Amino acid sequence: MKGTESRQFVAEQTPYEHFAFPNLLSEIGEIERVADIYAPDNKEEFIETFQRIASRTKIEMLTENEWSKLENTDSYNILTGDWVTIIGHVQHYNTTTNADRDWQELRNAFESGKAIDAPIILKTKSGLHLISGNTRLMMCRAFSIRPKVLIIDMSSSF
Repeated sequence: MKGTESRQFVAEQTPYEHFAFPNLLSEIGEIERVADIYAPDNKEEFIETFQRIASRTKIEMLTENEWSKLENTDSYNILTGDWVTIIGHVQHYNTTTNADRDWQELRNAFESGKAIDAPIILKTKSGLHLISGNTRLMMCRAFSIRPKVLIIDMSSSF
């Protein structure tokens, strides 16, 4: 759910230098889910176009404006240090999807400076849609980190 009230991200935000280009193969299920939404009659072409554009796109800093308009995430509403909300989101996700996400492992990775796959965002004619990386974005918000993301611009096609 997008925030409706105005929030200011911490001005002294820290860019996290350890974001890596995401492994698209490990996110193929999420990419297929988004193909079902934006191109239900043309999934194969959508995925091929997505992969082609991704192969020549670099990760970049997510702007505050982009983050505030990002669909399919609650991350913008996370406050600095709000681990309780993050834990609740992860537990809800694990319960409803039978997943086994470990928020503490991800938190430890951030704290120790390990490489973390950049979240993936789809840009369409209608806006920005988070494909993968909701927990990573929530962590960034809690740590007051400006994330790097991979924005796949398909606005000329979809």
